[in-house]
Amino acid sequence: NIATAARKLFERDSVRATTVTAIAREANVTRELVYYHFGNKNGVIEAVIDDYVEEQVESLEVFALAVALHALLEELLIDLALR
Repeated sequence: NIATAARKLFERDSVRATTVTAIAREANVTRELVYYHFGNKNGVIEAVIDDYVEEQVESLEVFALAVALHALLEELLIDLALR
């Protein structure tokens, strides 16, 4: 995945230091393919940010579900204790 390869390089070398050529090399694709899918380096940066935000939203959704389940279990335990 090109965005995954780019993220790895951005984290290791910085966004500024990472080139499209390095991204293509890391993703084992041609530079032309990177440009075809993303237009330019900024397009790659946007894709990496979008992926990161999506991961964070998923983490928050899982956390919210865990909180809701905890509250439900707590309510059930209280109900059982009052019987």
